[in-house]
Amino acid sequence: MSEENVLREKHGKSSSPFLDFAHFKTALILLLITGVVALLLGVTNGMTKDRIAEIAAAKADEARKTVLPTASVFTDLGYAAGDVLSIYEARDGAGALVGFAVETGAQGFGGTVDQIVGLRVSEANGAYSLSVSGVELLDISDETPGVGSRVSSSGFLKQFEGMDSAALQEDFDAVSGATYSSEGVRAGVDAALALAGRIIQNSGGIVK
Repeated sequence: MSEENVLREKHGKSSSPFLDFAHFKTALILLLITGVVALLLGVTNGMTKDRIAEIAAAKADEARKTVLPTASVFTDLGYAAGDVLSIYEARDGAGALVGFAVETGAQGFGGTVDQIVGLRVSEANGAYSLSVSGVELLDISDETPGVGSRVSSSGFLKQFEGMDSAALQEDFDAVSGATYSSEGVRAGVDAALALAGRIIQNSGGIVK
């Protein structure tokens, strides 16, 4: 058997240089397509990310005004701890403290329940008291539609208005069938009250 036949027996049928080139060309085209798609996705994400952030910021700003309508100026205090994502000090046109607007993200059923909790501050005889002025939900998209999403109803959210920490533990009513989502809202309100109380105490005030 000739050397050529021996090599063919050992390595199989020799490949055609034209076939090799076709394979290379196909692989190169696929690589280019993948690169172009990745580039387009990156450009699209870059164009939409800032816009999405702007919309979210505007929604949170509007929610702060809704839960504390007597406030004229909101100042970010730069606090974030546990379920609290941010806390804003709220003052009226005369500069008097009227409360706090707290963004929280406590765990619900499918994910976090993002909301703005308004807290009204009252002062009497040198002591401060905190009560909920309102709750506005920002994002509950992770909660089950038609079940957990029912925590967005005005009837459920209005129960928090006027509550302090003690009332929150005693008088809270969860939405039937949506216990985890309801607890996400309640836990966020509780975290807001707790942090606002600590801020007042750290400033030398007494919270009753």
